[in-house]
Amino acid sequence: MKTTEDKTLNYNLLPGFHLLMIFIMFTVSFGQMQQIILSGLSFAKIGIPILFLYIFSAKFYFFKINPLLFIYIIFLTFSTTSLVSGNDYLSILSNFLGYLLLFQVIYVYRKNIFKIRSLFMAYVSGLSVICLLTLFSFFTGIDFGSVYANQPMVDYWYGLPVFLGSSENPNGFATLLAIGLPMGFGLWLTSQRKMLSLFLLISLILFFVCLIMTFSRSGIVAGILGLIIIDHHRKNNNTFSLKLFFKLVSLISIVILFSYLFYFIIELLTNDTSNQTSTSISENKETSGNYRIMVLLPLMNLILDNFFFGVGYGNIPELMLQRVGLEINTHNIFFEVLLSFGIFCFIAFVSLLILSYRSMSQAIKISTSYEIRILISIAIASLTALLFHGMFHAIHIHFMFWLMISISPVFYKNLKF
Repeated sequence: MKTTEDKTLNYNLLPGFHLLMIFIMFTVSFGQMQQIILSGLSFAKIGIPILFLYIFSAKFYFFKINPLLFIYIIFLTFSTTSLVSGNDYLSILSNFLGYLLLFQVIYVYRKNIFKIRSLFMAYVSGLSVICLLTLFSFFTGIDFGSVYANQPMVDYWYGLPVFLGSSENPNGFATLLAIGLPMGFGLWLTSQRKMLSLFLLISLILFFVCLIMTFSRSGIVAGILGLIIIDHHRKNNNTFSLKLFFKLVSLISIVILFSYLFYFIIELLTNDTSNQTSTSISENKETSGNYRIMVLLPLMNLILDNFFFGVGYGNIPELMLQRVGLEINTHNIFFEVLLSFGIFCFIAFVSLLILSYRSMSQAIKISTSYEIRILISIAIASLTALLFHGMFHAIHIHFMFWLMISISPVFYKNLKF
């Protein structure tokens, strides 16, 4: 069993490989902003194929297949049949094909899982830059997003500032921050240098402030959920336990109660509570929640009518407009996959999630090093945060979601063999 850093590496430290991967992780937090600047491209879309060709051509003899790749190919196959009948399918298909390569690129790190820490650090560093720019825009009024990408980093809804960061909407920014919180916390716990610990502590404060200012309830819960999982693994090798379950239930209950109080305070500060109108953030959130509940039955009918191959990516809003008069999406990662791509794709998708959690749970159970246990916990917490946030916002196209799935067998492979 490996508990110390392996010095005899094969191809994961080819010249420039790890450096380029670090750069890709650093730029992930720049989100849609970099795609606007790069005309639809991103550094991940450019870099991952280069890294794949690099390892495939340079060390073909050592090329190993990611254990989850076959199931992902099944997912990709059935999703492709639905994508071609949807809207803007080429860009989504290119993302899914890129994630196919990502499975192999990230599997290189099975030879040295300690290097994954620097990938997480790069993500935290990039997200810290975005948070600083967002706060700078808020305090000075100089919005770099509006200047360079025609996309504001801070918007004002009903007179209140809402942080968008590098995304088009606050929930997109909350997705990045919900991962950043547990990731920064885990790195802070295992940091052995004072200056690095200080940087990570400042980053955590930035992430929390920006997450609150997105007003994304699911994002806030997801971020705190990730923190609880990391804290649980500080003294426990078991991922699934009643103690952790009760902690999570308590968290969700507290946040729900706090959110009502939070939005009520906003009403007191911004409106006359005796004469409320629909032009308030709290009522906007309530209306959004009511819409999602209202469309559940029509969504179920759509699923039954298109059970095997789905309705096609991007077609859901138009179909919902015809049925209920609202151009609304599923706002749920599981409904989105099932309704867009069909039952076969959904089974493959759920299988990937189950096997990912199984692999990481087994790895954390056999780990004997505190640093490795927290590193694996970061991946578990990040994937869980994404899934919880995805229960209210479909994030199945997100790079970090597929990174956490593709990285899951890496830990177990390193520790077991």
